[in-house]
Amino acid sequence: SNFGDSKIFFIDISGGFNAAPTVLGSVRIPFFAEDMVVTPNGKWVLVTDGGFSPRAAVVDIAGRYLLNNNNLGTRYANAVDITPDGKYVLLADYFQGRAHSYALQSDGSLAYINTSWFLPFRPVNVTFSPDGKTAILAIAGSPTCVALAIDGTGLIYKTTIVAMPFKNGQSCVFNSTGDK
Repeated sequence: SNFGDSKIFFIDISGGFNAAPTVLGSVRIPFFAEDMVVTPNGKWVLVTDGGFSPRAAVVDIAGRYLLNNNNLGTRYANAVDITPDGKYVLLADYFQGRAHSYALQSDGSLAYINTSWFLPFRPVNVTFSPDGKTAILAIAGSPTCVALAIDGTGLIYKTTIVAMPFKNGQSCVFNSTGDK
């Protein structure tokens, strides 16, 4: 993503380290493009804003075009992840200290499910575990992270706030088995 130019780029890296990457094209996003996640089926990329826009874009990868510019109303979306089964999307809302759960629809629209509040903590990134039942949100301005549970219907629940040995988390990941 190119935040300042409000674009995402498609780059062919299939040649590995033996070939120069090739820019295949770009798509203009109608907000500052910050965080992205590719759907598990490789069909779409979801894009969220790093500014004050309550929007989440869905871009068709094969066609390289903006499929949907979801208006989230009063819910901001600064970071995004999707469950491994591709059904549910979790959006980190830095400005309101929340996370929002949505169901991804077949047309690229997002159907709101629920919100989990955890002010004064402000999430800057989110990632799902490989089984899709847990999400961790990195928190700016605090030596913590927030763990959420997600049920089979996409509802999210705050489970715990985890003390971290540092302040100002930025990103988080799980290993492939989800135990680290």
